[in-house]
Amino acid sequence: MADERIIRDKEADGISGLKRSQRYRLEKENLFPQRRKLSPCGRATGYLLSELQTWVANRPGLLTPSTVSKIGSGKPGPGRGHKKSAAA
Repeated sequence: MADERIIRDKEADGISGLKRSQRYRLEKENLFPQRRKLSPCGRATGYLLSELQTWVANRPGLLTPSTVSKIGSGKPGPGRGHKKSAAA
């Protein structure tokens, strides 16, 4: 396949719409493509572009309400984007 290449985390964020921790949780539950080791020690990893494209194409059927609640609501929690009001 001429279009096949390895996608690293930063690009996978944009393609999948998920952050690394969310992808890792889904990957652990076999709901997201598995990372591939790029070096013998296994520290460098990436995803196959074709597998991410397939996941994106089939995403609506993979993400159920219970799965979404496990990976987070996307709303900032305390200390995550909320600023205390000065007029208290």
